[in-house]
Amino acid sequence: MFLKADVDGTKTLDRNEVKELLKDLQLYMRNKEINGIFEKYDSNKDNKIDIDEFETFVIELTRKKELLPIFRKYASHYIPGEFVEPAMNLFDLMKFFHVEQKQMITLDDLRRLSPTFEHTNSLKPCISFDSFGNIIFSLRNTIFDPDKSYLYQVILEY
Repeated sequence: MFLKADVDGTKTLDRNEVKELLKDLQLYMRNKEINGIFEKYDSNKDNKIDIDEFETFVIELTRKKELLPIFRKYASHYIPGEFVEPAMNLFDLMKFFHVEQKQMITLDDLRRLSPTFEHTNSLKPCISFDSFGNIIFSLRNTIFDPDKSYLYQVILEY
């Protein structure tokens, strides 16, 4: 995966290569989020992600498995024993926010949370499990937005 993403053969990934790699993995991130990845994982601050930094990033990226039960609960297109992507539509996600997060959220709010919805030709836009995780941990989501720190929630079942 790293070598394929290293288009220029430098044995490091620049911001564009990381963004394209994530897009190939159906993880759509804006430049601000890509910059956050570099702030966190570019340990030597050379504005490149080397193989060791990439390994750390991938390990942490895959730690969102604790979200799978909640994703399955709300993804109306999820088939047990078979993981068909994408599986959660806008209304499923709206229900998740209402029930689990106690947030009243509109379709427009959801479209702003995830550019994934904008990149679909479907009349019923859906997101994948990975996109769901990105939304939950995104700064655009008020749950983790430091500017909205007055909001809180009780997490009992996670």
